[in-house]
Amino acid sequence: MKTKMNRIKQYSLKTSPLYGLSNKRKLENIIGLKKYSLNKVSKHITYNTFMIAKKDGEERPVTAPNPYLKRIQRSAYNLMSRIEKPDWLMSGSKGKCYIDNAKYHQKNQSKYALTLDIKKFYPNCTRKYVFAFLSDTLKMSNDVAGVLADILTYNLEIPVGSPTSQLLAFFAYEKMFNELNSLAFKHECIFTVYVDDLAFSSQKPFDNKTLINDIAFILGKYGHSMKWQKMKIYSKNEDKLFTGVILDTNNQIKVPNNLHLKITNDRKQLDSLVEMSKVEKEKFKKSFHGRIVSARAIETDMYPELIKAVKAIGA
Repeated sequence: MKTKMNRIKQYSLKTSPLYGLSNKRKLENIIGLKKYSLNKVSKHITYNTFMIAKKDGEERPVTAPNPYLKRIQRSAYNLMSRIEKPDWLMSGSKGKCYIDNAKYHQKNQSKYALTLDIKKFYPNCTRKYVFAFLSDTLKMSNDVAGVLADILTYNLEIPVGSPTSQLLAFFAYEKMFNELNSLAFKHECIFTVYVDDLAFSSQKPFDNKTLINDIAFILGKYGHSMKWQKMKIYSKNEDKLFTGVILDTNNQIKVPNNLHLKITNDRKQLDSLVEMSKVEKEKFKKSFHGRIVSARAIETDMYPELIKAVKAIGA
């Protein structure tokens, strides 16, 4: 898993090919469509909705575009991904992953932290804000902004399974995230965003109660709210969890206990492989391998003895 910053050239908003678009033919050209195809694009806006498991055992719906629409959205993402973004944005940015979120706070040598999730983030990211980003920030004409907003949203919200979802959600609500970053600065904290995960940390104690109330107020201004039950306040004597990565009290990045436990349980199942069908073995191998890769992305020297064992499954 890559954690290094991508070297692709970033440009300012005003030098983006998307900036100031007022002609649908130009939009078709830069996102790789045939001439006048935007007139019929509404026929291609179809999605497949299915459920996937979350880390907490619950399920969440994913709304994925059809292949044709996905290709258009991918072109739009490639253009938006080159627009300059703040260093505290960890999601939707090429060359960054969830591990960089913890490393950002590690670099600050933070001892105190507050982490929280935004409740039902994507369903509350509305077409209204997407259109405002395209028309007010990117200065597109209303007709161009309207058709692109239709391509990038579904049922008047940002779909979970679109290539543009993470980055578009940030740009559409950039004012909100900038206000949260300014709030962090006011409380002498650093701030990071990973999709709907917000993290504030500092080398010294800060006023958690006031900060939390201020966060709730800012989120509410933009139609969002926090998951109060998932909010965590960490003292200097506690290991801190940032998007699936532990930052321990010695300021070291570590694999979380729940991932260790899953790998330990997988290891125990190696003795019962003979009872599995070929399909079951392949499914188990893929899952086991993925967990080991995730662990080794956080701590590179973890589980060296299991790499060979996983590769030998089904051989």
